[in-house]
Amino acid sequence: MTEHTWKINILLIILIMVGLISCTSDESAQSSKKAEIISREEIGFFQATQTVSVATMQSLLTSKEPTPIPTSYTDTGQAITIKGYDLYNIDPLVATGTDQMIAYVTMIGLTRVDSETGETGSGLAESWEISEDGLTWTFHLKDDIPWVRYNPETGKVEHVKTGGQVRKVQADDIVYGINRILDPANKSTNASLLINLIAEQAEDATGVHQYAIKSLDAKTLEIKLVEPVSYFDALAELPIMSSQPEWLIIKNGDDWMGTGVFQGYGPYIIKEWDDDEYLTLIKNPYWVGTESIPEARINTISLVLSSSGDPLLDFSNNRTDFVLLSSNDIDGAKQNEAINQYMESNIHSCVRVLGFNTNLSPVDSPRLRQALAMSIDQQAILNLYDSDYQPAQCLMMPGSRGAPAVNEIADMGIQYDLEAARKMLDKFYVSPADVPEIEIVVPSTSSSKKLANEIRRMWMDNLDLQVKVSDYSSVKFSEMLGSDTPPMVWLNSFCLDYNDAGNLFYYELFRNSVRASSRGWQNMALLSITDQILKENEIEKRTELYIELEENIKSENVYLVPLFWFSSTHLVQPHLVYSLPVVDGLVQFEKWYVEK
Repeated sequence: MTEHTWKINILLIILIMVGLISCTSDESAQSSKKAEIISREEIGFFQATQTVSVATMQSLLTSKEPTPIPTSYTDTGQAITIKGYDLYNIDPLVATGTDQMIAYVTMIGLTRVDSETGETGSGLAESWEISEDGLTWTFHLKDDIPWVRYNPETGKVEHVKTGGQVRKVQADDIVYGINRILDPANKSTNASLLINLIAEQAEDATGVHQYAIKSLDAKTLEIKLVEPVSYFDALAELPIMSSQPEWLIIKNGDDWMGTGVFQGYGPYIIKEWDDDEYLTLIKNPYWVGTESIPEARINTISLVLSSSGDPLLDFSNNRTDFVLLSSNDIDGAKQNEAINQYMESNIHSCVRVLGFNTNLSPVDSPRLRQALAMSIDQQAILNLYDSDYQPAQCLMMPGSRGAPAVNEIADMGIQYDLEAARKMLDKFYVSPADVPEIEIVVPSTSSSKKLANEIRRMWMDNLDLQVKVSDYSSVKFSEMLGSDTPPMVWLNSFCLDYNDAGNLFYYELFRNSVRASSRGWQNMALLSITDQILKENEIEKRTELYIELEENIKSENVYLVPLFWFSSTHLVQPHLVYSLPVVDGLVQFEKWYVEK
């Protein structure tokens, strides 16, 4: 998990403020790995329709049951149109979030985590072994995966051939792809996901860093890790762990994923891409379907970018099958009786949190932090947003692998209890006036400032404390948060990069001793729990450890206070059967189909 999953830069913020765009990021924003994540309602990306109870959250993550098809629907089911996503750079080198949707289905990774069950199945690898010490992962590749391309001249998907022979995916292609991500010269914004995991070897004669990734033969890949990471199989499904075409990248440079050029091997292939209007995926007839990644059931998927046309009108006229609604369109969809019945919401992979630097007075007192946490009314915070954001009982999002079931988290952590909060202050302080002023630091976005001022109001009105809010540019805020002296109290969002709850706890929060120390979070009990998690291969046992870790950081030490989980809202035609992942961008389009 990273605090920088959504990259935001100054240009993007300016564009958002003047209402010129309604998207999550831009290509230039990919360069800032530590930028604060702007709330979805502010950037016009994720909004919701109605409050959904916690008890129903799990059902929101599963496939939707088909309803009767309107008699006006005449499509054969061979093509669908999706609207509302924006794509900037789909190269695995930099692609995150929705950008990686394309690479995810055209250049699959080593594994595949089922978006509904959380079970790990085969991707490029049909099997793998982990050494006894947990440091060496050996992947055995399928031997029947050909490289293909869409030929615009023939209108067909064709094999890629070398010397007259069909080129097959080999271990060397994956070694090249991972090293391409890790090579500092390529400035990959995704390198941080691997740089602290994969063992680094001595520099070669040219001074280039070498990593412990090698092909033992054409179908066997070996990766050595710095320390055991039991959930490495979840990270292994990302496009950064895919096979990448060295021959094509060398020849075409940054244009290697363009129309008529791209070569891939997944269940879908890029047919055409107009940067400003649409991207079309076409079924790969040469993909050998597996239980984890079946043969695609929809021949053509057209992604119409959000800036094109009227989404509500297009949906009403059956020109689109699936629409990701922006904040600008939600009210209109609610008020349109013809389409509001087709609105659906899904819990998303990001959580909004309040954090403390426990090295700084007065929040170096765990009792004060507990009182502050108990005085935060989550429902009042949710009332700030026209959404179905859900109160977050823990950091782990429902539906992420290893996260506890909804009924197991209802009472987790510190609950809202003003009376208890006041009694705690009375017990440890003569009067609230004895507590030094508390400063909440946030980025200069309207959403962050609105949230911070609401928390400030709660602490001042309910606890009689002195509180101020300070805001800085997103770049400056990110620098402050990652510095040796982070802010006393801060607001940020954390997002899953891959589908395992351990992603929330690994390097950024508690395994990075420098960051943990600067925030006052260095704790032997926490390190002991994370050590156990990293070595525990059974998901059920890891879940118990995840819960123990959450209780430690929320109830005992109160390093973080989860506020709410984000959600997304869609219009979905009743003939489309789909499922969405908890992790943004890992959409398994090959499992979607049209119910006739």
